[in-house]
Amino acid sequence: MAVFSAYRYRVFLSCSHRDKAWGKWLQAALEAYPVADDMVGRQTPAGPVPRTLRPICRDRETSAADLPPDERTVAALRASQHLVVLCSPHAASSRRVNEAVRRFILWGRADAVIPVILDGEPGDPERECLPPALRFRLDPDRPLLDRRGEPAAADAALARDGRARVTYKVVTAVLCLGLQEVESRGRAVSRRRWSIRAGGIAAVLLAAALGGEAGLAWARNQLSGNEVALDGFIERAASFTGRALAASTRIGVPPGLLMPVLEEAEEVIHGVAQLGSDTPRLRLREASLLSEFARLYAALGSSDLSGARAVAADRLMQQLAAETADNAARQAELAANYDKLGEALEAQGRFREALASYRAGLAIAERLASDPGLVDRQQGLALGYIKVGDAQSDLGALDPALATYNGALVVAEYLGAVDPGRAQWQHTLLLAHRKIGDVLRLRGETDAAIASYRVSQAIALRLLAGDPAQPQWRRSVAVSHLELGNALVLQGKPGEAFEAYAAAKVIIADLVALDPGNAGWQKDLGVVHERIGLLLEARGDLDAAQPEYLVSLAIAGRLAAAHPGNAGWQRDLGIAHQHVGDLFWLRGAVADALDHYRANRAIIQRLAALNPEHAGWQYDLGASHARMGLLLETRGDFEAALREYEGCLRIGSRFAEADPGNTGAQRDLAVSYGKLAGVRHRLGKSGQALADLRKAREIIAALTGGSPGSAQWAADLLDFDGRIAALQGRGRAVAGKAAPPSSPAATTPPAPRPPTGLRAAAPSASPPKL
Repeated sequence: MAVFSAYRYRVFLSCSHRDKAWGKWLQAALEAYPVADDMVGRQTPAGPVPRTLRPICRDRETSAADLPPDERTVAALRASQHLVVLCSPHAASSRRVNEAVRRFILWGRADAVIPVILDGEPGDPERECLPPALRFRLDPDRPLLDRRGEPAAADAALARDGRARVTYKVVTAVLCLGLQEVESRGRAVSRRRWSIRAGGIAAVLLAAALGGEAGLAWARNQLSGNEVALDGFIERAASFTGRALAASTRIGVPPGLLMPVLEEAEEVIHGVAQLGSDTPRLRLREASLLSEFARLYAALGSSDLSGARAVAADRLMQQLAAETADNAARQAELAANYDKLGEALEAQGRFREALASYRAGLAIAERLASDPGLVDRQQGLALGYIKVGDAQSDLGALDPALATYNGALVVAEYLGAVDPGRAQWQHTLLLAHRKIGDVLRLRGETDAAIASYRVSQAIALRLLAGDPAQPQWRRSVAVSHLELGNALVLQGKPGEAFEAYAAAKVIIADLVALDPGNAGWQKDLGVVHERIGLLLEARGDLDAAQPEYLVSLAIAGRLAAAHPGNAGWQRDLGIAHQHVGDLFWLRGAVADALDHYRANRAIIQRLAALNPEHAGWQYDLGASHARMGLLLETRGDFEAALREYEGCLRIGSRFAEADPGNTGAQRDLAVSYGKLAGVRHRLGKSGQALADLRKAREIIAALTGGSPGSAQWAADLLDFDGRIAALQGRGRAVAGKAAPPSSPAATTPPAPRPPTGLRAAAPSASPPKL
């Protein structure tokens, strides 16, 4: 059924020059929206529902100069049924965008203006995102209404809603339908299309690998007797499979649809590999293939399949290490395979296994680089040290990590002296300094960390000056700002830290605008929003902190959904939920805070169950129990708070027992006993509360005896002595009867609040080792 319109374009999309990448994305998303067949032709205030939202006209202004729209653009604007405005601080100051809005309103079509907030905050003097013509129309007394008499803005904000929901909200405003229907019908049609598309991807992968049965016959004839050709064919097929999978993930194909595709591709490629003889070359290729598929299965969230491939690859590589000991080229390939396998294991959070794999690769690299004159091999050695150091740091082994990074620094300095103009060698030197700074920061040696970060930053700036268009160098400069900001927070310099984070944000936002699908840059952007949010929260500016946290949460959610097997990105999502929960708690929205804490808890529990030996995740789980207990205590749900504090105590006890010399772990345990005592007393369990307080005091007394000059421990000891004395006195006064839970007691601490302040804004230190 054809649906006709008096307008040439369904939508005119207006955005600033700086936001053009987002304009391209939204245009593609709207043009791809799958209108369900039974919706087509339905009468709405905007006219009959069309089969497609095409054609869409996007302002094609490519010049950075902010010029008013020309006659051709004005004609296209007049011929458009709706005006979608991408709002941001850039758009707020754009004459071109404002003129488009002004003309649309002047023509009496204010009800067809649809704002979408990319960044910024309406009404914020520093981060205003609405062009002037739209601000007037959106004030509380003169709201901008659509054709149904509802707010035309559709409350579409990218930071809160994410790309998919923003698309659905714009479609809702354009078609004048209900959001729930547009969203549910759009997803249903999209799922069917993805299923068909995934089948097409499978066909492409398999065709590229073999070309079906005909390809298998060709392979038998052409490759069976040619080891070099077969090796090259398998390498190209595996590489193509990885690239196709990455591209499919970027465009949103669900992991569940890609899994059978990947399994079939592996089966076909493996079948080709069997055509060759059992030679070291082809067994090395088989090991590489297993490592690659371990990585790919991990990316799709299949730890079982990934683990099986990793074990098989490791077994094969151990055999090859001895067989090819005299072949430098084979050994170099083997070292690269160990690194690839380590990356697959690291993505799953299996850091001990990743460390073993990296060490095996490093051992080979050390043998190959034993002659300093073989300069090119020194680069591989330096990078091998960095990978091993990363795995050690992930496991909380900071002293060994520092020693390993210093090994990388020695090699990188040698390379830098040999050829100062070689950019990649300079970048390796930059990485070594940055990694050393990270460990020094985690060890509390902030001044030394900043010195390392400054050296790293100077190298990054030199690289960028030599090639300003190189994204790698731009990102390196941004990361150097971010790392410096982290250290400055620990130094108690929030103002300088904020400036560093703001500088990082500008660079990273520009990179994301160049390629919104780059997951690494998206992660960087989420991190910098989180860091700025923490500083704003510590400053007490909760209104400004909230949008920063919500952007971080939206980015983390998209990355975690697209990469379910990446444990680090899953943890990032949990942390983002925790920050939003803290903010809602501070604002008094306790129910909302609890929802985010529960989302955080679910993620942490999955990770902790995946690898019970991972100290960091166990530490996170204990912290989650403590946070939830504090929140439940403020709600008066003391029974539930008690269960949370008991969970925290169990984990804290394991840390304290595993590392008796770790004073931080010992004090955390004492604090847990104190929290437990407070809740038990509220529940009328004064005897147990007194026992808990005595255990806490015993721990603090031991710490104080070992370091009598600690003001913190002295204050802790005084606090516990006071609480014990008050509880003992109260017990005698009531002749052994417990105080009613509703009665305030001197032994009960004041109502808790979420952790905040400058210390909360500091990057987390390494957890104690189990």
